[in-house]
Amino acid sequence: MWRCCSACIAPATRRWLRLVLLIVHLFIVVIILQCRRPVAEAIRAPAGRDGAAARARNRLAGLWHYLAIARDLALWAVWALNIRNGYSLLLQYFVGTIAVALIARLTTMVVLSLIDRGFRISPDLLQRFPGLETRANRYLPLLRKSSRRSLPSSASLPCSKCGVWMPSSGSTAARSAAVCCRR
Repeated sequence: MWRCCSACIAPATRRWLRLVLLIVHLFIVVIILQCRRPVAEAIRAPAGRDGAAARARNRLAGLWHYLAIARDLALWAVWALNIRNGYSLLLQYFVGTIAVALIARLTTMVVLSLIDRGFRISPDLLQRFPGLETRANRYLPLLRKSSRRSLPSSASLPCSKCGVWMPSSGSTAARSAAVCCRR
């Protein structure tokens, strides 16, 4: 009669356990998607509020389920792959991603305000050069658009060796911010 040693059974049992817990985590993803709208309404700022906190709450209301799904699957991956210090690394990546995204956003805001200030034409200059405003306004939208797209993307370049990417909260989905790994 053929007998299998415990060393052969243990890896198979671990694989089944990983698969079962993946299914459980996928059920959690389904629950997150089902609760997406009620939770978003609870997070959303009351109507009529215009401050920075209200904008941040409204943006978070639209993105919370992506963050929750990513966290849920990342927690499963850390457990299933048995990553040493995985949960602390996950926290470090999350905080680093938020920091890089915020720095990229602040840099973009400062550069856009400097562009607007630089293209502001004084009245005496307009009197001396009548067509100057028309020519300046021809280049201003292109410069603002290229700055809005390139600055957040370039903020991720120094940190791209890390390999952890998370979409930023910017206006285009193509922009991303990377996490700086410090080891």
